[in-house]
Amino acid sequence: MKLLRVILAAAAVLVCRTGLAYYAYEAPAGTVGSQTWGGALGLDFDVQTPVIIGQLGIFDSGGNGLAGTLSARLYDRDDPSAPLASLTFSAADAGTLNSAFRFKDLVTPVSLPAGFHGCIVADGFSGSDPNGNSSPPATTDSGGDALAFVGTARYANSAGVYPTNLDGGPPARYLAGSFAFTVDSGPPPPPPPAQADGPVTLKNHAAERSQGGWPVSAIADGSLTSGWGNGGSGSNTDIVTPAGKGARFTISLYSGNTFNVGGSHTLGRFRLSVTGDPRTDFADGRIDGGDVTANWTVLTPLDWSSTGPSSLSLLADGSLLASGGPGDYETYTILAESTLPLITGFRLEAFTHESLPLTGPGRSATNGNFVVYEFGVDYLSVPEPASLAVFLAAAAAILRRR
Repeated sequence: MKLLRVILAAAAVLVCRTGLAYYAYEAPAGTVGSQTWGGALGLDFDVQTPVIIGQLGIFDSGGNGLAGTLSARLYDRDDPSAPLASLTFSAADAGTLNSAFRFKDLVTPVSLPAGFHGCIVADGFSGSDPNGNSSPPATTDSGGDALAFVGTARYANSAGVYPTNLDGGPPARYLAGSFAFTVDSGPPPPPPPAQADGPVTLKNHAAERSQGGWPVSAIADGSLTSGWGNGGSGSNTDIVTPAGKGARFTISLYSGNTFNVGGSHTLGRFRLSVTGDPRTDFADGRIDGGDVTANWTVLTPLDWSSTGPSSLSLLADGSLLASGGPGDYETYTILAESTLPLITGFRLEAFTHESLPLTGPGRSATNGNFVVYEFGVDYLSVPEPASLAVFLAAAAAILRRR
């Protein structure tokens, strides 16, 4: 069975506020500490791109659990009078082990702007819970240069304070405190507005095949003297249906014998489908060998009519077959519905059938060909929340002998 396809597509929307989590200071799993410092240990860092700190961490020597009570605190180096965030770790509430550190969630994540000067401080280490000092140092992850590790370590002789004594490098000298963060990409962009009632702009038409002189690029160009002939085609448009509401689409195929050559070239058998796939996956703008592959859902017509002498009948596969006539000009109108909340594409398929001249898929008595001059789409929102109604008034496939 001969099959020709037409596709029209709309854009999908992806929204993301933050990226993957990064761990500022790390060490290989099982790393054993080399020091039993009882005071506070701090590591300095600067923020170059806004970040969100969601967890604080503490070094767990050997990764075999904590014996005592340890603390991790986040400070602003420019105003270290009080920590911005703090967490306590213990044998009973040790957090989740990741490499050589244990992490716990902050109840309220801390957003740090670019230009922030920070310090992560930890204390409570002992012979049972040793820290690391220089050998080996911690490794660092800047989150793609969101952070800069400025090479300063600091210590205090007491616990529970901000350390003010500067120590030498390297930047991650101590295995003590750490934190997990994401790079803040800012507030999510607003969702695309729902398609306004009225005409929908179509673009990026793609065809499995176009006849010479009748490229798919002419299928929605507003001209009634150019069109697509005997191929599968598609177009892209930006359509977002309101959540919980319906959508009506009037798809028009203007058909007939514009040049009065060789009788009618109306479309004989066709089917309409929709998809929610990203439009980058199909409708690539090629007039031959175009990519029309997507997860298509057939629109089963609920009602249909023709303005000409032809009549349409529904077949078991959801396609419509024209019989009677044909007239020089005809407009097919089809009513169908879809449950997709986001419609990114429309497809028009043309099929052969034994009842059509030379089996079609067009109705030219000479060669069974067709030409579709215009494929237009109009949108009308539907208030009912139960489903999305898609009205496809397939009007006007002007078909010319080729």
